[in-house]
Amino acid sequence: MKVPGKAALRPAHLSVFGTLAGVVVIAVFAGLLVAERGREAGEVQEAVAPRYARLAGLRESAAAVEQAAAAATAALDRFAYPVTMSGDRIGTDLQQRLRAAAEAAGVGVINSQIGTGKRQADLEDVPVSMTLEAEIGQLRQMLLAVQTQSGQAPAIFIDSLGIQRQRSRAGDGGRLTVQARFSVLRRVP
Repeated sequence: MKVPGKAALRPAHLSVFGTLAGVVVIAVFAGLLVAERGREAGEVQEAVAPRYARLAGLRESAAAVEQAAAAATAALDRFAYPVTMSGDRIGTDLQQRLRAAAEAAGVGVINSQIGTGKRQADLEDVPVSMTLEAEIGQLRQMLLAVQTQSGQAPAIFIDSLGIQRQRSRAGDGGRLTVQARFSVLRRVP
C-alpha cells in the first residue's frame, strides 16, 4: 500500500545509501589510522631528535676531538715508552739513565736491579730498584738530574725512597744509605 505524499524508497536508493555509508565508515577508520600513525611518528621523532642533535654535534666537533686525541697521544709519548720497545730494553735504558745521573752527582751506586713490570690497563710499570750511598747534597743533585732527564725522555717516577743515616765515623760528613725504587711506563697492546 502506498502512503500518499511519500515517495517510496526504491532498491536503487538503498544500495547507493549503503555504499555511501560504507565509504564514510571506511574513511573515518582510515582517518583514525592516519592520525594514530602521525602521533606515533611524532613520538619517535621526539625520541630521535636529541640523538640526532648529538650526532650532528659530534660531526661538527670531529676536528676538535681529533686535535684533542693528538694532544693526548703526544702527552702519553712524553710519559710512556712505545709498545715497540721491550720491557727488558726499557729497564736497561732506565738503569743507564739513573746510573749516569748518580755518577754525575757523585752518588755511589751500591746495587741496582731491574724488576718485573706490572700491567695496569694499557700501561706497564717497568721498575728499577737501587741502593745508593751519598751525602744529602749529592742525593738532591741526583734527583734534580733525574727530574731534568724526565723532560727529554719518558718521565721517571720515584715510587719509593728510603733514607737511612750511616753509622757515623769521625770525619764521615753524614753519609746516607738510600733504598730507591724508580719506574717508567711502557704502553702495552
